[in-house]
Amino acid sequence: MVPLAFAIGDASSSGTLVPLLLAVVLGGAIGLEREFHGRPAGLRTHIIVCLGTAMAMLASMYLFHAVPLSGSEGALRIDPGRIAAGILTGIGFIGAGAIIKLKSSHRGLTTAACIWFVAALGVVIGVGAYLLAIVGTLLALAVLALLTQVESTIHPDVYREIIVVAARSDDLLDRARAALDGLGMTVQSYEFEDDIERDQIRAVFNVRFRRADLGEEALRRLRALPGVRTIGWRMVAT
Repeated sequence: MVPLAFAIGDASSSGTLVPLLLAVVLGGAIGLEREFHGRPAGLRTHIIVCLGTAMAMLASMYLFHAVPLSGSEGALRIDPGRIAAGILTGIGFIGAGAIIKLKSSHRGLTTAACIWFVAALGVVIGVGAYLLAIVGTLLALAVLALLTQVESTIHPDVYREIIVVAARSDDLLDRARAALDGLGMTVQSYEFEDDIERDQIRAVFNVRFRRADLGEEALRRLRALPGVRTIGWRMVAT
């Protein structure tokens, strides 16, 4: 059993206060960046996660050094590595709570990654690797601040499902595909339904393109085709 005097002595020493304060500062720096972007998991959440993981690692390190490795078979065995692995695995539940699903898209992935990062930060601080924690925090802040500008200049692939309902016609698919190809869109696949009772055709085109404004232009061109009754599109998760 760990003596109470040992625990009290360590808890009041600078060896405990320094890492805890560092966890507050570094975790707060990441949380402040998220707070500025209006995320629900902001300053307080990141500080608490980083502080909690640092405390858990400090406690495990104290026990590791306090409990002798040799002795009877029933002696307590402390493995800080397992505690760190358990922390980083369990923090995923908090990260998952920061992710919001909006139809076929998701928000909060960066915030979830930041929560996991500050948990890892607390582990690093808890084992005494302060320089690694500081450098890692600076790099993380640089990624969050600087790469946002880089991302705004990148035009990623956009995936959509375009739904066209029109009067029955033998050449609707050909005319619709020609309109989409003329805009530089790639039709990856399509579904076709011929409703004889309603005398209409329903076609769903899965398309890929780069320029986001092409989506509205595609709707305008398809809407102008003869016999088109309704038209719409929805986002597709890839």
